[in-house]
Amino acid sequence: MDFGKDYERKTIPAGANIFITGDRALEAYVLLKGEVDIVGVNDKGDTIVLTTVKRGEMFGELALMTTDSKRSASAISKTECQVMVIKNTLLKDKLDRADPFLKYWVKYLGDRVVDLSKRVQR
Repeated sequence: MDFGKDYERKTIPAGANIFITGDRALEAYVLLKGEVDIVGVNDKGDTIVLTTVKRGEMFGELALMTTDSKRSASAISKTECQVMVIKNTLLKDKLDRADPFLKYWVKYLGDRVVDLSKRVQR
């Protein structure tokens, strides 16, 4: 999977915190190799795995869609991983240059995903 030269690739060791709940989001990731657990805390204070990200999947994108850009969960590498890094500034630049309808559509879908995610967390 290659989206071009605009995107940095990064290797992350197993067991590394990629981001932590509450961190400010400056980038999202596409997993090129390995597995990443997205973890949260339940009502009892227990850490739980919400999902495991597999090769080809994106993670960390939700916080880039929110106004406050805060992480709603943590991401921990389950194995050594290779990721493609999508910087928020590059995403913003690409969206600023997009067709007005496409910008509206992306924002609309983003707002829906954020809303549904908040409902699921409750």
